[in-house]
Amino acid sequence: MNTDFERSHVSHSGFAGCRLSNDCLSVDIVPALGARIVSLKNVRSGREWCWHPDESMQLFANDYGDSFAESPNVGFDECFPSIEACECQGRQLPCHGEVWSVPWKLDEQAWERGIISTTVTCRQSPFELNRQVSICGNQLQLDYLLHNKGEQPEAYLWAFHPMMRVNSDDRLELPEEVRMLQVEGTRGVPENAPESDWAWPSPFAGFELDRFELGANECASVKGFTDKLKECSARIASQANGEFFEISWEAEPNPFLGVWINRGAYRGFQYVAALEPTNGQTDFLSKHHMPHLLPAGAQCRWSMKITLGILSEINF
Repeated sequence: MNTDFERSHVSHSGFAGCRLSNDCLSVDIVPALGARIVSLKNVRSGREWCWHPDESMQLFANDYGDSFAESPNVGFDECFPSIEACECQGRQLPCHGEVWSVPWKLDEQAWERGIISTTVTCRQSPFELNRQVSICGNQLQLDYLLHNKGEQPEAYLWAFHPMMRVNSDDRLELPEEVRMLQVEGTRGVPENAPESDWAWPSPFAGFELDRFELGANECASVKGFTDKLKECSARIASQANGEFFEISWEAEPNPFLGVWINRGAYRGFQYVAALEPTNGQTDFLSKHHMPHLLPAGAQCRWSMKITLGILSEINF
């Protein structure tokens, strides 16, 4: 077991949090607020990767069913079992899903071992979701266990939702196999923009998605999805100093990546992006076609790693 870290209790806006830290990174998680990751910091450089609307990072609790737009809009959270609000299987699923707005239960025994293990049970859907977070060196490890506790097969959408502050000299690097994004939602883009398929990274004049540039309009956003990936990874890297955030995960059961780029269209936020590993090419469970449902009583596992580093320190 890795012991090269420290664990401590922290408080954010009066909410109890758990911190894991070492010489490379520091991560803060607040179980009562959907097990939200409210801080992920490169200790060596001091760069905070979690988006905070302002320096005060005021947190508050939401009620089940609230729109995510009414949330603190801080950091990284979990979307499940849908991303956008929709009706599916007779259930009215709320915006961003059922788990981001409710408390998750912290496993105190795991915490004693330096693992932030939290579990949530959906209010409407028959799912229980557990996530275990640990650190080793400059990597954050996230391990998931999903349990269908119902009496029939169930479909679901899961997406990690890391809202990140990006700088003007940052670049988004996707696997070489990515040639196109299937776009599902836009704001403030030209009327003659393609309705669905956008070439990566330059769909049309003035749009350089790898540079987070969405034309001349300073109030624009785009959400798109890759096709199924063989290499499941994505990176945001600074052209100034080579510092990077890299996310990597297993192709099954999550072979897609959602990419959200925002330039002022969402609550006035500038330079915000999210790299969202997911099991579908849509934000709506009602539109999602999953040929392999999770059987009644069955479990499903997946893992993901986030690496914080500097390009000059690694060999390609």
